[in-house]
Amino acid sequence: MFWTWDSTLATILHRELLLDTLYAERDATSSAPREAEAQFCSDFLINSMLAVSMDFFKSTDFDEPPTHRDFADEAFRLFASQDHAAQLPLLQGIAIMSIYEQAFGDPLRGVSLFFDTLYTLRSTSEILDVPLSYDNYGSPRANKLQQAIAFISNGFHYLDV
Repeated sequence: MFWTWDSTLATILHRELLLDTLYAERDATSSAPREAEAQFCSDFLINSMLAVSMDFFKSTDFDEPPTHRDFADEAFRLFASQDHAAQLPLLQGIAIMSIYEQAFGDPLRGVSLFFDTLYTLRSTSEILDVPLSYDNYGSPRANKLQQAIAFISNGFHYLDV
């Protein structure tokens, strides 16, 4: 559901690498994702995405389905329990949860997440400021990762972070 509608939040994620990493982590028969690809997914990020996406499901067709607030609560629990070193999924999840809180929850919390937490992490991190290197021009994997970082970086600039 997250990519059903074109939204600003979709621009801070690289769908293909996020899904590749998610599938690799969940598939017991696959090898663990390579370190570079592993930076595109986390439980915090997935719960943040589900919180935003699940708001569109208000149907009562299911027996006690999880609500968007359940996913938001889990995202905040994961956020509180992890190291706050600037990692890409952390920045992405905070951006998503800040918008989620402003739209569906506590607007002041959302503003604080965006302007305090996200701006602080973004200003102290160089994770999105990696210059494009042409040393690995022939490597499709390296090119794909550089393109993903450039896409995500552009999305954060669009959010004005």
